[in-house]
Amino acid sequence: HPPEQDQEGHERIREAYDVLSNPVSRREYDNMAAHGEKIEQLKGEADQILNREDPDFEKAIKKLKEAVVLGPEIGLLRNYLGQTYLQNGNPEDALVQFEEAADLDETNTAYHLNRGHALRRLDRLGEAERTFRSVWEKDKGDYAAARALAEVLSRREEFDEAHEVLDTAIWADDKLDFEDFFCYYDKLQLYVAQGRTD
Repeated sequence: HPPEQDQEGHERIREAYDVLSNPVSRREYDNMAAHGEKIEQLKGEADQILNREDPDFEKAIKKLKEAVVLGPEIGLLRNYLGQTYLQNGNPEDALVQFEEAADLDETNTAYHLNRGHALRRLDRLGEAERTFRSVWEKDKGDYAAARALAEVLSRREEFDEAHEVLDTAIWADDKLDFEDFFCYYDKLQLYVAQGRTD
């Protein structure tokens, strides 16, 4: 299927190669091939429960746990279950899921950031700081990592370093844009916490 003769066939083969040659996506593909329909059904049911005006977190967690049993190698499922645990005020169980997800795909920064949020909720600030810092140092323009790191630093009253982290994120791309607004808002909160009303 050379691309000049069969572009569509070539793209399908290339896509299959990309999925199967990556150990992370291959594991997820194998899980979905075996139980994909049931996993999608359980995830959809959990989505509906969580999108209600008064979500039933316990019921959604039960659905997601069933999905994870069917697809233990799917990091996205574990991350979703972890987020639901966190929303339900259970950071210990959330941390377990985020760590499993991060072990499945070490390159996924969202899993590491969520792990840091669970650690912060457990008041394990040193570990949370190291987690956020490792993500932030790989990409100084990552607003989520910068804001999370600055928040942990401010809880430890390390305000100067928190400001420095936010300033670095603001100027990482050498321009001011809408995303920078959130870092400026965090800086304003830091000044208030410091009593620096000027």
